Amino acid sequence: MSRSLRVVLIAFVFIAASAVFLIGEKRTTLRAAQAAGEATQERLRELLLERRRLLEKRVEDMKVFVDAGRVSGSEYAKAREAALLAGLDLCDKKADRIEIRKEIVEIYKVAEALAKRRADTGRATQSELGEAKFTRLEAEISLLKEELGQ
Repeated sequence: MSRSLRVVLIAFVFIAASAVFLIGEKRTTLRAAQAAGEATQERLRELLLERRRLLEKRVEDMKVFVDAGRVSGSEYAKAREAALLAGLDLCDKKADRIEIRKEIVEIYKVAEALAKRRADTGRATQSELGEAKFTRLEAEISLLKEELGQ
């Protein structure tokens, strides 16, 4: 075997060995990245669940104050909306997200009806009624956007 053929053969073996090493290294790095991604996803889910639990507890606590007249219905509605919205990040299915949006619309329909009654009896201003209508419209728009996938 000639010297130049041996050099080419050695170079080829070296290149092939390097390629095998680099491919193996890339696979190891990819597996490590996937494992890190899974751990990050799990941590994110834990944080989202904790946030939702805290917001649900807040709603539960506020209910007592609403019943006693110490917290307004609109504040309570916003707290309920925040708790429901926290659940959106935990939904995997579009149908679940739509159901949450529908619940939010119902919350604001009730809040608007209460604001209208209060305005009709002089216990709320037209501005408060306008705000209730606005938030209900925003909720309905969000529902329609969710249904459309926007």
